[in-house]
Amino acid sequence: MDGEHQPAASHRISRLANKMRDRKVYRDSYVSSMTRQFLARQMREFRGLSSQVEFGVKIDKQQTIVSRLEDPNYGRWTLQTMFEVASKLNVAVLVRFVDFTTFFRVTNDRSRDALLPQPYDQQKIDNLAYEMETDFSQASVAFYNEAQRSNNASTVSFGSAEQAAALTPAANENVGTNRAKFRAFTADAALTETA
Repeated sequence: MDGEHQPAASHRISRLANKMRDRKVYRDSYVSSMTRQFLARQMREFRGLSSQVEFGVKIDKQQTIVSRLEDPNYGRWTLQTMFEVASKLNVAVLVRFVDFTTFFRVTNDRSRDALLPQPYDQQKIDNLAYEMETDFSQASVAFYNEAQRSNNASTVSFGSAEQAAALTPAANENVGTNRAKFRAFTADAALTETA
């Protein structure tokens, strides 16, 4: 079923690429509009079958604020509001500047999972930590094995992920991916510990 939607999605991206060529005002407007629409749709998904009043009680906001947050034309979100809502819903907030290709990839995902993230789950965090440790260990083993094959085992230092990445392409992919996951994980853990 996903395959059926792919051609339409790629055609939409092609049309957008043509519209954005040499039109900065259009690009800026598109980013703003898509971001507002996505946030409004997420708020509506979070609310589910609850009334705006009931959902407002859950997130500690008045009904009028819930109504504004669900309005795709509302453009005055603050980080503080996002953090407050995320805290009440037990989900995370991710705000960052990205290039347009990343923006298109992320905003092209309109699945229910993208719109309605699951609340914090300790088991999933534990599994991710284990997976990252395992992947990093596998990269270290690959590095060691490659070094032994090169007869350089006596000069091998395991202090640098870059060294492992330089010796094995497979390790390069795992180390880069898992370093990013690990940095995000440890940053979140540090924030949690200070809270």
